[in-house]
Amino acid sequence: MKYRMLTAGVVNLLMGDGETTPKGIETTALEMVRTGRLQGEEKADGTVTVRIVPQTADSAPLWPVEELVVERIRRRCRGGVDRVPIGALGPGDGDEFWVWWRGFQDSVRHEATALGFIRPARNKYVTLLYRGAALAAWFVPLWAGILFSPEWLRIILKAVLLLSLLGLVRLSDVPLESGPRLTAAGRQAAREWRTHDHAGEHRLPKRQVGAAGPESALPVLEPQRIWSSYGRSWHVVNAGPLDTPRWGHL
Repeated sequence: MKYRMLTAGVVNLLMGDGETTPKGIETTALEMVRTGRLQGEEKADGTVTVRIVPQTADSAPLWPVEELVVERIRRRCRGGVDRVPIGALGPGDGDEFWVWWRGFQDSVRHEATALGFIRPARNKYVTLLYRGAALAAWFVPLWAGILFSPEWLRIILKAVLLLSLLGLVRLSDVPLESGPRLTAAGRQAAREWRTHDHAGEHRLPKRQVGAAGPESALPVLEPQRIWSSYGRSWHVVNAGPLDTPRWGHL
């Protein structure tokens, strides 16, 4: 397979049609366990935990995205714990996950861009320029035809103009800004990976969510529940809304 040696983060981006998803954290960590960059352990309940492997002079350098995963594990190792469940690499109790997550996304995108799999997001002003030029090329000749055509043709052109104006209403619902888009090579790589023997490892869960809220925890937990470390171990705790603030109480 031509694209077999891609990193887990890039494969996740391809499976997500150009968008990095929280599943990429899990697959990147598991890939690092397979390559010896992290030490993994599966508990009796099926929870996979990871631990940082000290780097030596003979160790191969880490990819930027792998350095970010190591940084994340180091941040989450506190309270006397030295292992982190892969699920706890998502949003946690009171940490700056979203700052780290933006760095993770950018790192994967830079790698995919260097490989020619995605093109940068389109600026809204460039989109407006393209749309304006296309509309001008359509409506200016149409209006000129209405002004200088015979009566029978003018009626037809007015009907076309009315339908075109109705189409503009639908065009207003199309967002101006677009995220990173797969190139032809990226679409080909995504097709190959979706039919690959190991595609199941990278396939997105049915309830896949993005970076818009705390539900991006991995694996996808019940709403309002996150990982937290206390008592030298990790637990899934309820993170429901706090009581209404009262005077004199935090």
